[in-house]
Parts: sequence; C-alpha cells; structure tokens
Amino acid sequence: MKRIVLIALTLALLAPSAALAKKGNNNNNNNNTRDLVLKKGTMELGGSATIDFSSYDGFKTYGLLLNPQAGYFVKKGIEIFGGVNLDYIKVEDIDAATGYGINAGARYFIDMKPNWAYVGGQAAFYPETDFNAASGFGVDALGGILLPLSQNVALDLGATLGIVKYDGLDKSFINFSGGYLGIHGFFKPNG
Repeated sequence: MKRIVLIALTLALLAPSAALAKKGNNNNNNNNTRDLVLKKGTMELGGSATIDFSSYDGFKTYGLLLNPQAGYFVKKGIEIFGGVNLDYIKVEDIDAATGYGINAGARYFIDMKPNWAYVGGQAAFYPETDFNAASGFGVDALGGILLPLSQNVALDLGATLGIVKYDGLDKSFINFSGGYLGIHGFFKPNG
C-alpha cells in the first residue's frame, strides 16, 4: 500500500509540468516539434524522483526522494532554479522517517540536437526534523541529459554527487545518486 501511495505522490508532483507545457511557447519557427527552446526568459516547472538503496554503518536504507522545482533562463542555455527536497527514508529494522530541505542552483545546458546535456551545481539547507537530528547544509554537483518529448516537455536523466555537513557532527556525508528521472515543462510567459 505504501508503494502505491508513493507512486501516486510522485506522479502528482511531476504531472503539472506536462500540463503547463502544453500552454508553452507555440510561436517558435522551428520545424522540428521536438526542439526545446531554452532561451532567455523561458521558465521551467518540473522535478525529479530518485529511488535510493544504500548502506550506512551496516544498516541498509531504502528511500524515495522527490525534488519539485522551478527555474528561469537568464541567458540562452543558462538556468537558475530553486526547489524543495522531500525525503522518505526507511532504515532496515528501524522506523521510516521523512525530511525536507530547500535548494537553489544553476545549470548550463549544451545543445546536442535534439537532446540537451547539462552540468551544474546546487546548495541545499536541511532544517532539523525527525529525519535530520540536526540542521545541515550541502552542496551537489549535477549532470544529465534532457530527452525532448515535445517542444515544451522533456524527460531528465541525471546524477548528483554531493556532500552534506550536519551541525554538531564531526564528519560530513558524501552522497552519490547513481541516477534520477525527472520531467520538465518549459514555457515563456505571455509568449
């Protein structure tokens, strides 16, 4: 039952970007309807989901990580974005916990017709919750590729490498997300 609820929550968080994208930038003169337009003034709504399996101090952990976000292109191929990290983690033989954080960052997109590769970085703050025993701060390097489904919607396949430092703890945690799947809608307001 929990899996069905988590899948439904994931779809509910990611679906609005596809709906908004239909309203997107239809005045583009490109003949290829799969060419994304990532120029100055374009806005992005979307997010990603990661299913995480890892081990820490001998305990196996399982998690679902959701990251809804919004962004704005300040120049062609350069986006600033912000979002929320929503985490559900189950540690083997221990109760599950939830947590959240806020993030902001930037991405540089490289046009590889019809796809777009990207590299970027983000910083995140994690307040104290039942999941986080203390507040923390993290930075991530990220990279991936957008696979256009239409002129305004793309699948996102990416990975992150990050480090998180929690207040009061002597060590930092390094995290590698082997991959995430996202969907993004791109549109130009009043365009």
